[in-house]
Amino acid sequence: MGRIFGAASFVVLGLGIWLVADRDHTSFGDTWVVLSLAPTSVLVLMGPLLFARKSKAVVHEGIEKGGDHPDPQRRARMVLRVARSTP
Repeated sequence: MGRIFGAASFVVLGLGIWLVADRDHTSFGDTWVVLSLAPTSVLVLMGPLLFARKSKAVVHEGIEKGGDHPDPQRRARMVLRVARSTP
């Protein structure tokens, strides 16, 4: 499921950039473009750069230390908390 959302995120970002570049009456300096593309870019990059790395680290640490160790569980809760708070 993560690959589908990741690919869809990059498609949405790419289409947004293409739509602005294709139109003569809009530019990347327009307020509505900045207010929409900037947060979308950040959220698109959060998946592979933050969540994927943190999730893999939690899984590997959980395997090394055992499933009942509190540190991997704490880190997993942190990743889920951040994921739920992003729009």
